[in-house]
Formats: sequence, structure tokens, C-alpha cells
Amino acid sequence: MAVLPRSRPIVPIVASVVWGVLFFGGLLMAMMSPMMFDAPGSESNPRVVAMFASVVSFPILCLVSILATWLTWRFTRDSPAAARRRWTLFVAALPLLSVVAFGIAAIVQGDGPFGK
Repeated sequence: MAVLPRSRPIVPIVASVVWGVLFFGGLLMAMMSPMMFDAPGSESNPRVVAMFASVVSFPILCLVSILATWLTWRFTRDSPAAARRRWTLFVAALPLLSVVAFGIAAIVQGDGPFGK
């Protein structure tokens, strides 16, 4: 019976450092995000609401990603390498959902080539 080598927490450490640092910048942006609704009628603009939701959700997803990455690594560290890596990387990339949502809201309904 072969003994699998213990995995090192490289992905959780990198995710903790990167998302931990970006959490504070995201928190500052989330604090300023209510100013998106300063213009008249902006509260009924779906683009602004989507951008607001993505900015506010970014710091939350950073914290969730840090915690979930460590938990995923802890519970899958004895699994085969490919499955372990896939789930750990997926959970570590959760804050990118907020970045992608912001980008889609800015491009699709903006003044760019796909807007209006």
C-alpha cells in the first residue's frame, strides 16, 4: 500500500496573501461605492446597481475565499493531486467572480461598442 506524500499549502498561502491585501483596497472601494448613486436616476440604472453589487461583494468574497481555500485544502489534502488542486484553485478564485461581474456590467451596458 503506497503512502501519498503530504501536500504543502502553497495555494492557500498565496490566496491568503493576495486576497488579504486586496481585501483592504476592496473595503475602501466598497465604502465609497454608495457615491455611484449620486446622479439623478442612477438608482434605477441596472448597470450601476450591478457595479455596486460587484464592488460590495468583492471584500466579502475575499474573506470567504481565504477561509474556504484553507478548509478545502484541509479536507482534500489526502486526495489525489488533480482533484485537490482543482477544488482548491476554484475556491481560491472566487473573488474573480466579482471582478468579472464588474467588467461585464461596465462593457455590456456602457457607452462602449456593446452599449446603447
